[in-house]
Amino acid sequence: HVLRAELVNGHREALVRSWSQVRWVRSSVREGPLGTVLADVEAGYPGGQRVVLSQLVTVAVGDSPEITGVELLTARHFAR
Repeated sequence: HVLRAELVNGHREALVRSWSQVRWVRSSVREGPLGTVLADVEAGYPGGQRVVLSQLVTVAVGDSPEITGVELLTARHFAR
């Protein structure tokens, strides 16, 4: 697993459904403070809509690194 189950918090189906509609993704990742990563993700949807998310991702390091926390910093929606 890359993402801890409790982070999905019972919304797995909705999460999968929303990402299944994505047509393309662009991402930019940079190292943040200890154990964190700053991630900017732009997702394109049918009809030209776009969503841009900036997130602070906390990662547990070790033999099997996994995402242990995600904080949404900004979210923007562009109709076209």
